Amino acid sequence: MKGNRIDGRNRRGFLRGAAAGLLGATAMSRAQSPVGGFTRDQLRRDMMAGVEDDIKKDLEMRAAAVEELPEPKNLKPGGMLDARFPAYYRTSVPEAVRLVTEYFAAFNDRDMAAVARTLHFPYATYEGTEPIIYKTERDFLNNPPASIHESNAPESQLRPGTYDIMDVLQVHTFNPVNVGLELSYTRYRKDGYRLGINQGIYAVTNNDGKWGIQLSSVIFTPTEFIGVKYNDAEEAMLRQGRTGMAAFGDHDYELLTNLGWGRGTGNRRRAQKTAGIAGAPGAITFFLSGWAGKPMEPYNSKGRKSRLTVQGTPDAAEINALAAEHTPIAA
Repeated sequence: MKGNRIDGRNRRGFLRGAAAGLLGATAMSRAQSPVGGFTRDQLRRDMMAGVEDDIKKDLEMRAAAVEELPEPKNLKPGGMLDARFPAYYRTSVPEAVRLVTEYFAAFNDRDMAAVARTLHFPYATYEGTEPIIYKTERDFLNNPPASIHESNAPESQLRPGTYDIMDVLQVHTFNPVNVGLELSYTRYRKDGYRLGINQGIYAVTNNDGKWGIQLSSVIFTPTEFIGVKYNDAEEAMLRQGRTGMAAFGDHDYELLTNLGWGRGTGNRRRAQKTAGIAGAPGAITFFLSGWAGKPMEPYNSKGRKSRLTVQGTPDAAEINALAAEHTPIAA
């Protein structure tokens, strides 16, 4: 960190945001094996002495939390659940694959009511640079996304007689309550001419025991542009990513906060209107719950109304309130 110009509030935020990285390596186990001449319990006590009171309170509340999913028998004390354990994917992955398959079949049947049954509301989808946000099922049925709604309207991407053939359905990320999948398909005109390909990412979540698609993003590439490379765009993305990660490598607190880290806002260079999946469970949640001895707590879903968060829209506060965790745990 540069200098000592860190007030108490910023220090708490930065500690909270960096807790997993700063403490995770040594707090993962309660075993008594020595580390650098100290036992792990000694290291734990030393770390707790330097942790802010709000994090200590958070750990106390997590320790008292009820876990909805059973903890794997071979998960070590203080450990975090990961994909080594079947509980990580046994239910979530099959449910997500089923849902996205039903979604694809439903819009190919031109059955928007069936499509809506695969979604969570509020629901958001990207078909351009900004999301389309649907607060209710009725909103969706009144004005479905252009990519899946058959129409002769000028903005329609699905004309009468057009048909789609699935190319890829692949799971990319998963945990017990969130799954990210890729669905790609080729679109043909009724005479068999290939119009282009749709490549989509779908976020499937478990909200109060119900699985549904909460967020999606679709890119349509016309046949004439398939395979075209945009080197300047790729290089700009790589440079931006390297600049952002350099702050972590240099332990540069000021640069991190200028980029938005530690304030719960992510990178400050963002579009005005955005939609995403609520942060928890994330690295901080996993770490703190494991440290508190309740590694399955982040995957609770009872009472969860939504996992969608948005910004830049008049209804943002109302939509985000649905995604808030109604528990005393702050993270």
